[in-house]
Amino acid sequence: MRAFLPSLLMLVSCVCFAASDISELKEDDVVSNNQILFGKNIVPLPAGEWTVAYAKSSQMKIDLGESDVRNNGPFHDVYLARTDKNKLTGMVNIYGAPRLYNSVDASGFSDCDRDTKHYAVAQYGTTSAFPKCSYIDLSSGVMRDGTKLGKIWSDVQATNDNAPASFVVLAYRKAERQSKFAIDFYFAPEQLGFSKEDSWDPDHLSDKQKAYLTKANVWLNEVVQRLKDNLNGDAKNLALPEFPTAL
Repeated sequence: MRAFLPSLLMLVSCVCFAASDISELKEDDVVSNNQILFGKNIVPLPAGEWTVAYAKSSQMKIDLGESDVRNNGPFHDVYLARTDKNKLTGMVNIYGAPRLYNSVDASGFSDCDRDTKHYAVAQYGTTSAFPKCSYIDLSSGVMRDGTKLGKIWSDVQATNDNAPASFVVLAYRKAERQSKFAIDFYFAPEQLGFSKEDSWDPDHLSDKQKAYLTKANVWLNEVVQRLKDNLNGDAKNLALPEFPTAL
């Protein structure tokens, strides 16, 4: 019995601190230990309680020629929401394919090409076939009806008077021959030091907003480096820093 006890304690410890497998997430699940298991790699999250607002898994397809269309690996799409005292303080969208069965000739993200729609874009050895980039998006259109996020937003507004008016979105994309990964971090500006009436029009930003976006871009660069390490199998970064607040 004594010999068995340490093994039991180790098992309990592993269960308590395990990451939540993206392939097993369901709506209303709470993410374990602020970590998502994406294939064999850990995707960390900022601190807080993250709840699954939307989760769907499907099979990617590949055409091998002569009408030979086969499954080419699971594709996952998950939206996570974080609340604090009935306030929606942030959201994260993770989607992609951890491991394709067959290599592909292209695995594009059009987001990396639309630099005119983003406040800041950084490329990481990007090719047209396999883009890798990060960017900041200030478009409030993410709340439009008919989208997955739009439905989540409608649910929040129906039950919460403190729903933020807009989000600042920080994004990272990584496409390769046998995998595809994307993550979007949604910040609620008025809960980070801004007024709910502030407009986040890229052409009409205040000095305070510009200073904040410079700070947010530093945050994004740090997060991208941590995600790169983890997605390359070097899981030394098991947490992300808190969303940057206003200066």
